[in-house]
Amino acid sequence: MNSPKINVDVVKMSRVFANIVKNAFESMSNSGVLTIRSKEVDGNLEISFNDTGQGMLQETLDKL
Repeated sequence: MNSPKINVDVVKMSRVFANIVKNAFESMSNSGVLTIRSKEVDGNLEISFNDTGQGMLQETLDKL
């Protein structure tokens, strides 16, 4: 199986991933689970992050 090739700014993407992981860990209390998945969808790479943290308030989500 061939791995999909992507063209990204490695420094910027590293910073983005680090921030997502940091935010996930900060949102979880003393224990929790962070799951990172990747898959190819229609020739694109899709990366998803899921954590067991408390999540954002609806007010915050409405501003995004």
